[in-house]
Amino acid sequence: MQADMDSNTFQQEFTCSLCVNYFIDPVTLGCGHSFCMPCLCILWEEAQCPPYCPVCKETSHQRDFKTNIILKTEVFLARRARPYDTLSSAEQMCEIHMKTKNFFCDVMKDQLCLLCCKSKEHEAHRHCSTDWIAEEYRQKLLKEMRSVWEKTQENQRNQKRESRKIRTWEVSKGFFFLYESLQLHMPQPVDPQLSSWPITGLIERLTHFLGNRPPFGGVAVSPPQLVSMGNVAPVCN
Repeated sequence: MQADMDSNTFQQEFTCSLCVNYFIDPVTLGCGHSFCMPCLCILWEEAQCPPYCPVCKETSHQRDFKTNIILKTEVFLARRARPYDTLSSAEQMCEIHMKTKNFFCDVMKDQLCLLCCKSKEHEAHRHCSTDWIAEEYRQKLLKEMRSVWEKTQENQRNQKRESRKIRTWEVSKGFFFLYESLQLHMPQPVDPQLSSWPITGLIERLTHFLGNRPPFGGVAVSPPQLVSMGNVAPVCN
């Protein structure tokens, strides 16, 4: 019973709730929950809504992930203490010598037991601990994944910037067309110089018109006087 409880506690402390395996490059969100950086990146890439914590559903705007060094060290030590928890015993046993395969042959790219490493077939090859080579490959993959993630984020930021530029340009174009439309429907301004231009024949027409009408109030008024008095409009009505 106690062993089961310890095992469950171990699982909760050092395993990712998304992949249910040991943390790989663990990152901790503002809410305090930790996940594998690759798992979280994949989850948030596929999400259609604002990023959130998979456990407590709290919205997170964190994008610049930083490795939780303390948790990463603890996971590394835990992995060394239980190196074969996730693998079956058959996969870790040498079929020839029935010994645990704790070494990796850099030439054959295969796991070997100690006796296989000392055999004539492999004695000239370079061997290293499976834990060490696994960590080396893990770090290389994590470095590549971080690079891809950063490039993806940069591309998304550039895309958003371009989208904002396009929207701004479309709005500006709409205002321009609206302004042009209003200009076409507005009355054209009158040239102020037109008011000072002489109107030829006006005196003659007024003389002819007044010859057919009685004087104003019994007072004779000449056409030039009407023009100077500004009474042309009433006379013409």
